[in-house]
Amino acid sequence: MSATSSLSVELWQTILRYAIGVADFLDPDAFEGVVMQHLITDTNSSKNDETAYWYAERTRNTLQLVSKTWNTYLCQFEHRFVRMLDIWHEKLDPTMLRKAVRISFSRYHCRCSSFCYVGLLPNPPATFREFCWKTLDAVNGIEMEIADMVQEEHRIADLVTCIGRFQNVKTFIGPSCTYSGRFSLLIDRLPKVRHFYGKGFWGTREHSKPSSVASDTIVTLSFHSRKGGNYHSVAWNLPFLRYLRFKDDSDEPLADFIANAVMPLMKAVGSHLRALYLYHRVEELRQDIPKELWDLCPQLETLRTGMSLTFPPPFFHPIHTLIVCNEDQMTQIDKIPEWPNLKKMVIDLPWRWVGEGGRIESLESRETVRVEDRDGFTVHEYKSREGGSTATIIDVT
Repeated sequence: MSATSSLSVELWQTILRYAIGVADFLDPDAFEGVVMQHLITDTNSSKNDETAYWYAERTRNTLQLVSKTWNTYLCQFEHRFVRMLDIWHEKLDPTMLRKAVRISFSRYHCRCSSFCYVGLLPNPPATFREFCWKTLDAVNGIEMEIADMVQEEHRIADLVTCIGRFQNVKTFIGPSCTYSGRFSLLIDRLPKVRHFYGKGFWGTREHSKPSSVASDTIVTLSFHSRKGGNYHSVAWNLPFLRYLRFKDDSDEPLADFIANAVMPLMKAVGSHLRALYLYHRVEELRQDIPKELWDLCPQLETLRTGMSLTFPPPFFHPIHTLIVCNEDQMTQIDKIPEWPNLKKMVIDLPWRWVGEGGRIESLESRETVRVEDRDGFTVHEYKSREGGSTATIIDVT
């Protein structure tokens, strides 16, 4: 009896797709609402971990040996992920880009003597970038849905010139791309993008600030600003934006970042936000969270902040998850009655980085609020996984 004789075609195909599935890595909409920094930038996070894909590929290769029918069906799923570096190294034919759902544009810090050694090329990064764009131009039928630039700094100006091959991109991951006022132009030229991770304009060093940032498709947006970033005169038209991560990468005072960048943006998009993640190079507990934030963001359910929580939300506000920047901020919160709908508090660190000396004990879940680290574990769950010992907890204070 054949491997598929007792199952309908639709059922065994569904089972096979499940067996080789890597949704976190290959499904562009698995990125919806994903804006915590480590998930975006860490190459080992579930969204960027290539090992899960290569494991699925080994599974697919094994299943193809079961029968000719399975082999024929599973062949269409090869090269769902393609590294431009493999084409650069002449290990893969460029036409395989037509099958790719996700394409990586990183050099992976390669310094091989055959292609990447600095002695062979006057400027390896620039040469590789030029190769990427020319290769995309030369191959027709590319249907890439995830543009992966996690590990590579590409110039936005270069991206805009080759954007014709990005028309089907739903998730753009470029946390290391250069600062530029042209990021708004990049967003505008990605007609299907739903989840965008990039940089914003360069503050006082920017030659031309964007007059508007518009997209009818973006749901998740993560971008950075620099010193002097003033958004009062920028028109924001992002009607479907629900999840926002906004970070200042400079030494600009937090108060200026809030007043000139965050609040103007909240006035434009806050009414429909579900989650807001605010990052600043120096988190200041002396800086109060703006009282107006609750009125500007009436549907906000998740907030990440490094500021003081002096002004609690109104009784009717739906916020249920609070993410704080470190254990110092967590231990300053001695009661939670002002947060009537709060169900979860998250410390934006793994427990192993939290200080010892009894401080971790004060962060136990209490009353109706679950307290967990950024990996989703309570103190009790973490200790259980570590064999009941706190010996591995590192003091970072």
